[in-house]
Amino acid sequence: MNKLTKSTLIAGLVLSVGAMSTLAVSPKAHAETVLESNQYKSVTLFSKAEIKSLTGLDVTVKNAPAIQKALSEVAVWEEAGYETSEATLIANRVKLSYNQSLNLLKKMANTSNLQFKVTLVKNNYYPKAEIGVQNYVSAPETEKPEVSNPGTETPEVEVPETSTPLGTVIESNAYKSITLFTKAEIKELTGLELTTKNAAAIQKALTDAKVWEKAGYEASEATLIANRVKLNASQSLALLQKVANVANLDFKVIVIKNNFPKAELGVQSHESVPETEKPGDSSNAGEEESAEQTSDIRQLQIELDYKKGDIQLQYQVNSNGTIKAQYKNGLTNENFQGAKAEEKVKAVLTGIDLNSASQSDIEKHVVKKLNAGSDYKQFQLQAQFTDNTKVKIKLKK
Repeated sequence: MNKLTKSTLIAGLVLSVGAMSTLAVSPKAHAETVLESNQYKSVTLFSKAEIKSLTGLDVTVKNAPAIQKALSEVAVWEEAGYETSEATLIANRVKLSYNQSLNLLKKMANTSNLQFKVTLVKNNYYPKAEIGVQNYVSAPETEKPEVSNPGTETPEVEVPETSTPLGTVIESNAYKSITLFTKAEIKELTGLELTTKNAAAIQKALTDAKVWEKAGYEASEATLIANRVKLNASQSLALLQKVANVANLDFKVIVIKNNFPKAELGVQSHESVPETEKPGDSSNAGEEESAEQTSDIRQLQIELDYKKGDIQLQYQVNSNGTIKAQYKNGLTNENFQGAKAEEKVKAVLTGIDLNSASQSDIEKHVVKKLNAGSDYKQFQLQAQFTDNTKVKIKLKK
């Protein structure tokens, strides 16, 4: 064999080995449907067949608990093509939100064309995962930002849907947006320095929908926010005063964009994000998170029966976005409705995630928040969320 032939064979062998190596490390193709993918967020749908491919189980009501358990493993989501850090976020979300994920899988099993949805928020403040279901055949246009620029990959596609000229968007999807406004941005919106002295005037200015349109919200969303500030005057004033007195604290606006649109208010430090903002973690809740405790709840009923009287707490979001709340306490002879009752509901829910906490933890938390004793005859809690998942607890002594 001459040197030329030998060299040719060696070169061919090296190329073959190189090609094999490339094939070995190339990520495999995945059949899931990516509805959105940019530097801020990704939204992906998984069909029943793809869930079976990941877990080895058919998506049925009977198999739902086993599938839920399998999807709480990081390796499963790595198999789906996610990076380890992303896979960990998703697995933890499935695991910590046990009731929600189980109900979603059951709903998927019973409904044709319904797919399991995984949303990854990839911002710098606190990356997190959300789960849901969606009918891909009739996918909402808001889940597909690329429709506005078909066939292109322009920078606009990478901007969150509810991106605004003012404010820091820390979460934005088809269902909810959360935006933080600094003191400087509040001044730009209202023309007033945010001080304790000016808080009342600023609160009044923020009841004007045009102010929120200036911030970049659509007219319907701006109206929701302005009405929220106006109807909850004492809360919004207290929040503004708190922002004025605490360094690095921002004014927080949450817009719920489902069939029951509404706005919520709060405060938050974007430099030290509260742990309760992370799915499933309810160990460090504070006043600044209270506005979000009811943001995903459509209906809530709590009832404790005692020998000397009952305690009842009701909360409901009506179809027009208005909120109906009532609190009755037969032990203390308290009975009030409206905003005061709504604040009571938020106070009771602050520090607990109904989707992920155990029945025992929820019971202990509610009893403590209501300053009631554990000597009740019966404890009942029913909650329905905006994604139609439910939590039901009934305990007797």
